[in-house]
Amino acid sequence: MGCPGRKPLFFFLLFVLMYLPGALLQEAGPVRQRKPFFERLRRLEEQFQRFQEAALTHLQGIASNYNLSFDFEARFQSLAHRSQAVALALNQSQATMQEDLGHLKTWMRKTQRRSWKVDSRLLALDTALSERSRQCARERKEQEAQRDALSSLALDVWALQDALAHLMPLVQSQVCNVGPVLVFPNASTKNVVFLCPGFLTSLRALSICSWIRTASGHLGTLLSYATEENDNKLVLHGRDSLVPGSIHFVIGDPAFRELPLQLLLDGRWHHVCVIWTSILGRYWLHVDRRLVATGSRFREGYEIPPRGSLVLGQEQDNVGGGFDSSEAFVGSMAGLAIWDRVLVPGEVSNLAIGKELPMGVILMLTSAISVGRFVQRVNCSCLQLCP
Repeated sequence: MGCPGRKPLFFFLLFVLMYLPGALLQEAGPVRQRKPFFERLRRLEEQFQRFQEAALTHLQGIASNYNLSFDFEARFQSLAHRSQAVALALNQSQATMQEDLGHLKTWMRKTQRRSWKVDSRLLALDTALSERSRQCARERKEQEAQRDALSSLALDVWALQDALAHLMPLVQSQVCNVGPVLVFPNASTKNVVFLCPGFLTSLRALSICSWIRTASGHLGTLLSYATEENDNKLVLHGRDSLVPGSIHFVIGDPAFRELPLQLLLDGRWHHVCVIWTSILGRYWLHVDRRLVATGSRFREGYEIPPRGSLVLGQEQDNVGGGFDSSEAFVGSMAGLAIWDRVLVPGEVSNLAIGKELPMGVILMLTSAISVGRFVQRVNCSCLQLCP
């Protein structure tokens, strides 16, 4: 590519060569012509300067246009490189997208197969639940039928119990060989019976059974066992301030359970068994062979200590004394016996119909050594003959 400033410089030199001879010839003229010459030379110099400036400006424009075209070429090459990079990136992205689409299609097929399996399992589960629901409905119907049958059976049992209660007087009239009968005619504090020797060993279980008849409005105290440590180690007592017919079963005061004995207030003979064990603190109350009360957590793990004072008919506020007439028993006792174990229901039933005593008796009415002033001790062959 040629230099753009050579052509104007050539013209300038040609102009100078053409103008210079004329100027030299004019210099030999008269002095009066020098002044116009210098004036022309000055103007020529000014024109040359303007021409030089214009040429310089023109040359700068040419150089600027050359640099601009060079920038265009560089930019074009940069854009070409970028276009190639973008095309390569697009190709790579397209390949990656194709691979991802392949994975997505594979996952969709697997998901669809799993969905089919889940649908089949849900269908099987729905079928099983429906069958279970029908089975539960059948079981509910069976349970309702069983409840109805149990309700009917309970009604039959209650009817039998009522019939048995009406027959008990006839059964009692045939109960014999119950041993001596103690009669407590009034509420005097002198009416007391001491049993000796009392408990010789600690008791972790006991059964107390007796035939009882009372005409009073309350039961009073059937049995009281006191020690120097506690005057209420074992008590079966009622008083006129309690609910009529109720009795407190005390083991190691102040722990007690209230037992319902309203059936005993009809003036007839009734067979009563109170049973307790320290295992789980279980206790039972049987009246005329029927279980009328039971419970647990009553003095669990407790032991009744030995060598205390055991009396019938009065409640002790101290060992062997401190009696209160409001807590006295008024009525009759027969066949009293105490065991150091739990009697089973069959043994309780046998006692209630006058059969022989179960094994393991530790105290009986025959152990009474002191009978109070007004207490009567009567021997009779059968209960219907006892006062």
